[in-house]
Formats: sequence, structure tokens, C-alpha cells
Amino acid sequence: MLTNEQAKEVAATILTQLGGRRFMAMTGAKNFLALSDGEGGMRFNIPKFPGVKINLIEIVLNGSNLYDVKFSRVHGLTLKEISSHTDIYFDQLRELFERETGLRTSL
Repeated sequence: MLTNEQAKEVAATILTQLGGRRFMAMTGAKNFLALSDGEGGMRFNIPKFPGVKINLIEIVLNGSNLYDVKFSRVHGLTLKEISSHTDIYFDQLRELFERETGLRTSL
């Protein structure tokens, strides 16, 4: 279990790897939550877009210093996992996000 500061640091690193403020502006990502379980990570929401079923993304640092990424849909009290990916390198995060959501992360 990480301290709050360590969890925030891991989440900030992930956000930077995704593209930082440009990522937030391009995708409308919001409600960022630093995760302190295990090696750390973050969870965030994206707004509803036509044709995009995903609205919740969770990126967790695993013991191999790689990322496990889950794309889900929350509707009311129902959570449905759309896809899950393990052992993703940091430089693959943007491409994976774009492929799964159809949203661009930069210009």
C-alpha cells in the first residue's frame, strides 16, 4: 500500500505519459483518482461520445513496472468491463487509449 503522496506521484506520471493537459483537453477526461493499491495507478472518466461505449478507464502499475489497463462502462450502478490489457509499456498507453476509445490524445 502506497502513501497518498506516492500514489499521487504515480498518477501524475501516468497522466504525463498520456499527454498531460493536452490529453485532458482533447478527451474531456475528468474525475481523476490516484490509486494507492499495490504499485499505484489512476482511474478517470471520459464524457459520452457518439459510438464510444467506454466512460471509465483504470491504469494500474503492476509488479513488472508495466501497466494493466481496464476500459469499462458505468451506467447507473452497473459496471461493465469492455476490455482489459496487461503488461503495457508506458509508450503504448496513448495508442491503446486511442484504439479502444476512438478518441485522439493530441493534435
